[in-house]
Amino acid sequence: MSAASGTSGRPPAADADTIRSTNTFIVFDYIWSHRATDRAEISRETGLSPTTVSAITGQLLDAGVIRESGSGKSRGGRKPIVLEVVPSSRLVVGVEVGASHITAVVLDLFGTVVAEASESILTSDAGEESVVVIQKMINSVLESVGADSPVAGIGIGLRSSIARPDWGGIDLRHEITSTFDVPLWIDNDANLGALAEAWWGKGQDVADFTYVKLGGGIGAGHIVEGHIYHGHTGAAGEIGHTPSDPGKKDCRCGRSGCLEAFISSRTLVEQFEAQSDGYEFSGVHTIDRMRLIDAANDGDEVAIRILTKAGERLGITLSTVIGLLSPAMIVLAGPIASADAFVAAVRDQIDRYAFIESVESLQLVISELDENAGAIGAATLVMSELFRVGITTTAISRQVTGYSADAEQRTIPSGV
Repeated sequence: MSAASGTSGRPPAADADTIRSTNTFIVFDYIWSHRATDRAEISRETGLSPTTVSAITGQLLDAGVIRESGSGKSRGGRKPIVLEVVPSSRLVVGVEVGASHITAVVLDLFGTVVAEASESILTSDAGEESVVVIQKMINSVLESVGADSPVAGIGIGLRSSIARPDWGGIDLRHEITSTFDVPLWIDNDANLGALAEAWWGKGQDVADFTYVKLGGGIGAGHIVEGHIYHGHTGAAGEIGHTPSDPGKKDCRCGRSGCLEAFISSRTLVEQFEAQSDGYEFSGVHTIDRMRLIDAANDGDEVAIRILTKAGERLGITLSTVIGLLSPAMIVLAGPIASADAFVAAVRDQIDRYAFIESVESLQLVISELDENAGAIGAATLVMSELFRVGITTTAISRQVTGYSADAEQRTIPSGV
């Protein structure tokens, strides 16, 4: 049989567009990761031919995403021309839809926040109003950077599974794409927190880690072999809705006994209000949550007891996660993670119940990203897609608007 019949046993050759796209990513990623380099170094370190590197850098220069910036050190002969990324050449918008707020940010290509806006709103109780506020926050940050700014896309992080991005039947994708003429990507907020951590935080250079988002909801994002792990339905990481004490306490998901029902920040604050004496509570959740954390860190026995029990519940759940995925690191994120008693209890239960070989080298760390981490992660999602499909591409497919097989391969640049 002939090779053309496809039965030669050799894999089919990659098409020219795929090769070109891959090589463009390699070149741009190298420049982005090293901040300043030259054509000869790119060729030498990536293995691409000087001709290929010259052609791709020419395209990147024409697209305005890199620039020539003086001369470098000579290695014998003429001094090389230094190349660097133009961070303002592409801007990306990220939106986090939290339990009690909607926050939007704009990032440049180096992850610098160049605009931000936020508004308090109980999103679980307000579908149509939530969409209006999302649009308002996006408009606000776009106005801040200017109407002519090169905005390449919008990312949105939701508390719900990305398979159901709606409130009361409202189609969020349609509402946003019909208002803003740029591509849209949507993912779960914990996944996007993990992505932000991988690019800008404690997860840099860590191929396998679990990010745990602690707040009004409880969720996890898993980075597995450098990619967000979504699972078959896109709902991987919903540890808040795994059983902690079956049948004992109703959860917002409609079942009972879920981990989130016991350790969400609202539940913990309610317990502290009911059990403590001598504290005045404002009725504002964010303020009262910090009152609980500060009380525990100052030695209040009631606060310590509440947070210790919550940490124990989470630690037992994470012991199962460790047995399943064997992450190198677990990142705890959210204000509750600043409570020493909580973190100590998590660590204690992991040490007690997780598989010994998986725990020996496990790092348990606290995220150092700020309160905008969810929105930053949503913007980073857009950036990762730009890197994947080609930074010079202007017409990026709008069909990647939720979980898909392609979205599973979101790339984390090699230099972060």
